[in-house]
Amino acid sequence: NVILISGEPQSGKSYLMDQLSNDFQKESCYVIDPPIDFNNQPVEQTIKTLIHQPKSSVDEQLSLDDLDNGAIVFIYDFEMWWKKNEGGYYAINSWLELFEKYNKIIFIIEINNLLKNHLIITSSLNNSVLKYVNTNTFSNHQLEEIIEQKSKMSGQLIDMGMNKINFRKLANISYGNIGWFNALWLSFLTNGSNNSLELIPKYDLSFPNSCSDSELLVLLQFYWHKRINIDHISTYFTHIEINELNE
Repeated sequence: NVILISGEPQSGKSYLMDQLSNDFQKESCYVIDPPIDFNNQPVEQTIKTLIHQPKSSVDEQLSLDDLDNGAIVFIYDFEMWWKKNEGGYYAINSWLELFEKYNKIIFIIEINNLLKNHLIITSSLNNSVLKYVNTNTFSNHQLEEIIEQKSKMSGQLIDMGMNKINFRKLANISYGNIGWFNALWLSFLTNGSNNSLELIPKYDLSFPNSCSDSELLVLLQFYWHKRINIDHISTYFTHIEINELNE
């Protein structure tokens, strides 16, 4: 009864979650926001302050017991329930019990690759997973096809004039993230003549850069060990190719 949506940073996990939760807007669809601080109190108690329907705020203290069978619950940023300290798995283990207890509810979870791979190895999470969904970045050709389809579906005339769109540049600016690309595309549109939209690209826009989960984990080894050789560090990352570790 668990669907895991995972991927590297900037690969569009949150965008996919947003689109799905908007599509499923109805009484039996709910969102659980990431916790700010749960202080080892019962997870079911914490949920009451975080659960709400899409596009609404937390306005009443709901619990999982209140939800109908077949309800869909979206859990954003699942790694926020993992404290990196003594007893840090308390909330994660509580969630694993809840997935089993409420097996008539579908949980759609956004999770980074690092925690997903870790939990598959060290916990019973895999027993609850109905489907794994992995988000990937989009190529410039895929982004161009998406825009063509969007234009056809909207029926709105878009005048590109002399502006030949460089989709390779747009893919680089947005890192292939479909949510960021859509934000860029919308920012390019202005009102034109004859009830049309005019497209004016702005290639000087930028999004913040970030390391991948794997890169951050490798860098942490140097922080923790101060000095470590490639043969030693490779024993920690059997799932990463030696050439990638060298890079």
